[in-house]
Amino acid sequence: MPETPLYQRIAEFTAPLALSLGLDVWGVEVALGPRSLVRVYVEKHGEDGVDIDACAELSRLLGLSLDVEDILEGAYTLEVSSPGLERVYFAEAQLAAALDNPLDVQLKSPLPSHPGRRRFRGVLGAFANGEFTLLAEEASLKPEESKEVRFTFEQVKKAHLIHIFPDKSPPGKLPAPKKAKAKPAATKSPRPATGKSAEADPSPEAAVEE
Repeated sequence: MPETPLYQRIAEFTAPLALSLGLDVWGVEVALGPRSLVRVYVEKHGEDGVDIDACAELSRLLGLSLDVEDILEGAYTLEVSSPGLERVYFAEAQLAAALDNPLDVQLKSPLPSHPGRRRFRGVLGAFANGEFTLLAEEASLKPEESKEVRFTFEQVKKAHLIHIFPDKSPPGKLPAPKKAKAKPAATKSPRPATGKSAEADPSPEAAVEE
């Protein structure tokens, strides 16, 4: 039997700890290296927002648990946050719930219908019989390519929501160009695990391989 992927094992350790704080695990990302990075995304029961105190407490509890079980070799950094405005989808059911929303989808390999292309941006139009249909932006397609992009969740390398900021300009006035926002500073957990690091960040921007 193949070994359970590391991110899945961490998710299994995290779930009961998160539940004790009224949180649900949205997903886990792991990047192994000289100092590995573990990023855990959580949501709050019945609410959209997750406060930083809850993230810090879960980070503390999970850091202790990972150290006791010796899940990761060597030093690592642990981050706990909400999924954010441009959330990444970790399961088929999560993506299926995103119908009619704009998405950025990167596939593991090109589709026969769109040779040479793995990345698409557009609105998720349908989900049926395990197959998603993305209505891709026409400007990004070649004239001979279909606007409908069909794929299964198993073919997805990474998919995330595209957040559209509302236009609040007065009628008749062109909207001012938006400036990039600085990434919020990470807040360290009150009691990081010995020799390792645990952080709580309510809305991280960096991408990590799943």
